[in-house]
Order: sequence, then C-alpha cells, then structure tokens
Amino acid sequence: MVLMDQPDRNSPSSGGWTKPLAYSSVSFRSLWDQEGNVMIALRSSLFVAVVSLIVLFSLTPVRAGTMAAINTPPSAVDSLSKDDLNIFGLSLLTDVYTVHARIAASAKNGIPAPDQVDPDVLRQINDLYDDDALIQRSRLNHGLTKATFFPHYIDKFTITDIAATHSGPGTLVLTYNIALPNRTTLRAGVVMSGESKPRIAVMRWQAEAGMWKIFSYADFDLPKAMLCGADPNYVSQKTAFKPEDIALANEMISKIQNASLDGTEKSVQGEGFQYIFASGERKTGSGAVRAKIKKIYEPKNVEAIRSGDLLVVRNDTDDPTLTIDGEGIVPEMRPGITTFKRDADGEWRMIAIGIFATTARVAKGTPCENAPVP
Repeated sequence: MVLMDQPDRNSPSSGGWTKPLAYSSVSFRSLWDQEGNVMIALRSSLFVAVVSLIVLFSLTPVRAGTMAAINTPPSAVDSLSKDDLNIFGLSLLTDVYTVHARIAASAKNGIPAPDQVDPDVLRQINDLYDDDALIQRSRLNHGLTKATFFPHYIDKFTITDIAATHSGPGTLVLTYNIALPNRTTLRAGVVMSGESKPRIAVMRWQAEAGMWKIFSYADFDLPKAMLCGADPNYVSQKTAFKPEDIALANEMISKIQNASLDGTEKSVQGEGFQYIFASGERKTGSGAVRAKIKKIYEPKNVEAIRSGDLLVVRNDTDDPTLTIDGEGIVPEMRPGITTFKRDADGEWRMIAIGIFATTARVAKGTPCENAPVP
C-alpha cells in the first residue's frame, strides 16, 4: 500500500524532491515541532542569495501527498553529488520521522496505550518499512521484523551528522544522529534516553509503491527508566527465520572474520559501505580499517533475511574478539547487524554495519517515571 497520494511524475508540475537551497558546506539539522512543521537548517559558510536565507528559516508544512523525498525515484538521486546526496538523505529521514511522529500528533491524551493508536497512523508507519525489513534495538538480543515491530511514541526530533552513500541503483546507506526527547516504547513502557544517539539505515526503492523503504535499521538509543505501572518482564515477539537464510548468514560471518584476520577487509566491503558504533564513531568511504578481530568467534542468536540482492544479518557475541586500534572492547553480550548486497560478479559484500557496545538495560534500582509530558 502506498504511504501517500502519488503525484503524476510525467507531469511537469508534479514536483519531486528539489534541493532546499544552494550551499557550500556541511552541517545539517532537522527539527519537527509540535505544530507539525519541519524546519530544515543547513548551516553554511556561504549562501548564494538573500532568498536562500528566507527559505532556510521558513517553516514548511509536511503532510500526506507532499513528501517529495520519500517518493523521489533513484533516477533523480543517482547523479547527486556527495553534498547533495547528504541533503537528500536529510530530507528523506525528515519524511520518515515526521510520519512516526503522527502517533503523538493524533494522540488526544498524552501517550496512548498500544490499542489506542490511530490504526491509519499505524498503517502509515508500517508502510515505511520493507516487507523484509529487520530492525535491531540496543536493548534486544533478537531482531524485529515488520510483523513484530511496533512503533514508539515520539514527537520532536533533531537529526544531525547525516552521511548518505549510494550502494548501487535503488539502495542508500544512511548514518546519522537523532535526538528524540520524549520517546517512549508503547508496549514495554520504557522511557528512552532523549539524547542524540547514532543510527544506521539501509533504504531500498520500491518501484511498485513508488517510495523508499527501510530495509535494515540499527537503533542505538538507550533505555533510561520504566514507566510507572509498566511490566518489567515484557519481551517482544521473536520471528522464525528461514534455515537457508541463516546458513547464508553464517557463511558471510565466516567470510568477514577471515578477511579481518588476514587483512583483506576491503575485499568484503561493497559500494557505499558504512559502519557505525554505539559511540557514534563511524566509517564512510575509504580510509584505514580500525576494527579488527583477534580470532574466529562463534556468533550467537543468528537471524537473517535474504531479499533479492540484499541480505541482512543480526547476531550477538560475548567474546572479546573485536578491537578498535588494537584495544579490546567490553566483553559483554552485544548485538550487531550487517547488511550485504550481491554485486554483479555474484559476490556478497557488506554495505552497512551497526556494532553495539553491549545489550542495554534499565539499571537496577532506577525509579520508575510518569509518562513524559509532550
């Protein structure tokens, strides 16, 4: 089902995504306010005209049918420069989180119970995700699929430090930081940090739907407290995955480990490859490989989905094998999620990795909190 009314792209008046303004540099921020508006603030050392300043500080309503970025086809994106692709990525993410924030916009009495969320809003949010999507959250040792995912309550959001890369036609990798100050899980009743935390997402163009959809997503936000009255033992449903996908995933994990040990890591990195750690440290494009393993380790809780030329794999490890610049990281159970793309030569190569420091939990003895006031 299409998220929003589709414009006639053959019509010269149909619109489509247009770069918000000319600019010469690289600091991005997007803020969704309580009135339902999006403000794009792109700080720059040079603006080409006074009209650019007017556009920069104006508020532009975002409503169904006007989200140009999420409905812009790859043919209009593939030739963008690095800087313009970052701006497009910011616009794309702004569309995504604006839709997520409709739970708050439609709620009448603060944070709703799961069965009180507007069904049409749930459908719109669900439609942002690929049918074969896999989501990894910092506090879970299993992935969420489209069937088991349930959106969180968010209202305001601030996006910074966006980096967008192409991984071939119709596939984008996005790393960024986002702050969600009133984020609360609706089923588990967990109050999240509200701090700016990293994310990595792979988005794939769906021609039939006429929109970009999230295929894989790593969410590094941390739980802060439980809502008073919430069930502390709630666990989200797990998904059964295809054995053949798990087998391919294990093969790919072994391939990556061997490449790390013999120094050929770049041979298993595909076009547009990015990785990001819970700390926010990231790698985009070329550069020294700083993350290495000391020995082969046994992955745990392997889950995987193959979908066409994409494969997403999540697993856990508690083996202190991973090093950054030769120094080990905390030997605790930690999840990770990796997305591969099959290239024209038939080889699967990584395009995105999210590496978590540990499985995040609400600290014992933390007082419960009342629902945040929007």
